[in-house]
Amino acid sequence: MFKLLLADARILILDEPTRSLAPHEIEGLFQVFANLKRDGYALAFITHKMKEVLACADRITVMRRGKVAGTMKGSEATESNLIGLMFGKQIEESPKRRTQTPADGRKPLLELKGVNA
Repeated sequence: MFKLLLADARILILDEPTRSLAPHEIEGLFQVFANLKRDGYALAFITHKMKEVLACADRITVMRRGKVAGTMKGSEATESNLIGLMFGKQIEESPKRRTQTPADGRKPLLELKGVNA
């Protein structure tokens, strides 16, 4: 990226730049993005990490099967509407978890306790 800046490039295209970065390094990169944007640079940030997109994008374009599925302002984007663009339909939120025995008295087939992921 710094070679491009030295070559007076005004548009930077970054493909998965956070792929091998630690979380604190990603925060630092986003600060660099903010400084570059402030200085008049245009940045195209390509990623599959939705939280990163929502954290730093002014405008988001979602591609599906090699074509533009939609574009929106970063301030208007939500995880839900981005997923809708990615899959071509609105995905319903998962149902609430049941924490008690079903009304018909059946017992669960499998119950996990103290499991971490």
